Amino acid sequence: MEKVLPIVDPIVSSFAHVGMTFAMFQTKEDYYPWIINNYIQIYTLRNLPFLPERTGTLDYLYNEYGDWTMFHLSANPYLEYEKISFATLQFIGGSKSISEILINGINNDKYICIPVDMHELKIYGMYKTVHRVHHPFIVGYNIERGVFYACDTFRNGKFTCEEIKFEDLTNAYNMLLRLPIVASWSELGGICFYKFYQKPWQKANEQLYSVNCKMILNGMAQYLMLPGINSSYATVGYYRYGIDCYEELLHWLNVGAQSEESFVDHRAFSAMRDHKRIMVFRLDYIRDKLKLINVENCLESYRYIEKSMNLVVRKIIKGDMKKDIGQFKECIEILNEVKALEVEVLTKFIKNNLDQTSLQKYFIQ
Repeated sequence: MEKVLPIVDPIVSSFAHVGMTFAMFQTKEDYYPWIINNYIQIYTLRNLPFLPERTGTLDYLYNEYGDWTMFHLSANPYLEYEKISFATLQFIGGSKSISEILINGINNDKYICIPVDMHELKIYGMYKTVHRVHHPFIVGYNIERGVFYACDTFRNGKFTCEEIKFEDLTNAYNMLLRLPIVASWSELGGICFYKFYQKPWQKANEQLYSVNCKMILNGMAQYLMLPGINSSYATVGYYRYGIDCYEELLHWLNVGAQSEESFVDHRAFSAMRDHKRIMVFRLDYIRDKLKLINVENCLESYRYIEKSMNLVVRKIIKGDMKKDIGQFKECIEILNEVKALEVEVLTKFIKNNLDQTSLQKYFIQ
């Protein structure tokens, strides 16, 4: 017996939790509005090069309750969300095996994320080297072969779908429970289940399930951190938000350019590249669906910005591998160029469509 839930190759996957979300939501165009309306505002951490475990952090802002809370899934209007915490599973005991729980979830059309110790699974680059938590995305199983089908950034940051034996996955989960300090780094805190489902009381709110022009333009203005609009982001000094994230990436590169022994974590830059890739996806989707001015010009500019960011990622990887700080210096020039271009293009796009927003008072006509 085999069952595999629908997934697609996601347009973005620098971080697994983003890749798995897009792998689900891109399966049906009915789900696109949530992607189009969100994934605009971003954040990173200040002093990024010197933060142990978090030197690659750049992610999307869904709320103001800290980061990596998985709020974009647990509160998603398109999803039914369930969680079995570590403590609850231990309390339940041996009434059901991990494999039985996961198979039952898949049989009920639920996508699953389960925390594991990468040290115990051969498909991870950290196999038998470092104890560290990660969360493979379970999308199916095959009973006869005794395997789950799972997606994650298993090796070299590539988001792929692999097979994991039932017993290997169970062992990797149980090992995590024996290492509470490692387990404490799990943003899930247990096994999470996601199923496409619209709550009855939310169905009447059509704006939740349709492309929202005003929300998109307001999100773009917030991303630009325009005076008066950025006030809500000035209260937490731990983060940088929106367009200011470029400054932290430039900080990373300047640190890396100081010594041939330096290493620059490309993950934050890959995430910034993915942010531009989503913007291209968004603008391409809405150009024929919304009555907005200058979409085509904005779209072409973002295609160039995405291409430039892709070049930055490749140069950083090359600089790390060959200890070539000249690559980092070239990246500094490219980042300064694309930041200036993005500010110019996005500001013009918002101004051209001010009648669709509530932002008029922030712009001088």
